[in-house]
Amino acid sequence: MIELPDPTFERIDSRAGLDAGVDRILPLGRRRILVFETSLGPAWNRAERIAVLRQFFLDSRRGEIRFLLHDPQSVYARNPRVVELLRRFSHMMTIHQTPHQAKAVYDPFVICDERHYIHRFHFNRGFGTLAIDDAIGAETLFERFEELWSNSEPAISATTLGL
Repeated sequence: MIELPDPTFERIDSRAGLDAGVDRILPLGRRRILVFETSLGPAWNRAERIAVLRQFFLDSRRGEIRFLLHDPQSVYARNPRVVELLRRFSHMMTIHQTPHQAKAVYDPFVICDERHYIHRFHFNRGFGTLAIDDAIGAETLFERFEELWSNSEPAISATTLGL
């Protein structure tokens, strides 16, 4: 029988703490990173965070990053580095938009490998929980993500067509 490490939890009580928590768990991802957010804030465009995501792609040929957003158009407006990452790694990265009926889901989260996560309790607040090695809590969030994902639509492609 494989023994799992004991989970650790931290209470987060500021937006800066939430951003720092995301920066702590992203490097722990080896196979899959799932992001459910209203929109991508400026922290997702920071060179340091993009470098971590790029390294994830380079280290894991079968890895995937999926973004599920209420407002995906913010990616074009505020996150050119994310768009460039999508162009370069479109076979491993996807951005979808939640359906209209899911706009009431208000608690964003990031999950890495169904073991580590940061869960914000409300998109307008800076409070949440960071969990390391919590497979049970991560599984619950993973199931919510998959349910939302199954009803979502592709929102941003690696190529932009236009006139």
